Amino acid sequence: MNGLYVTNHFITRYAERILCSTVPSAISTSFKQKVLKDMSSRIMDRERRFINIFKESAGAVKLPFNKIHHIVMQNKTLVTIY
Repeated sequence: MNGLYVTNHFITRYAERILCSTVPSAISTSFKQKVLKDMSSRIMDRERRFINIFKESAGAVKLPFNKIHHIVMQNKTLVTIY
């Protein structure tokens, strides 16, 4: 998942929807790293391949994550998760 940007909105939604935790008012680098580490441990190889295939897409792409969630990404940026 190298070469991807992650929005603060994505970090916030991931923490709320996947980790079921409260989000600090200011997202620190350590909190962001915690979320990315958790995401890396949960993502399946197939989902990782989908991200690598579609990360260059100019339009918004909705990809499966963790069997019940979806990641929305556009232009090498993870936008949100639901």
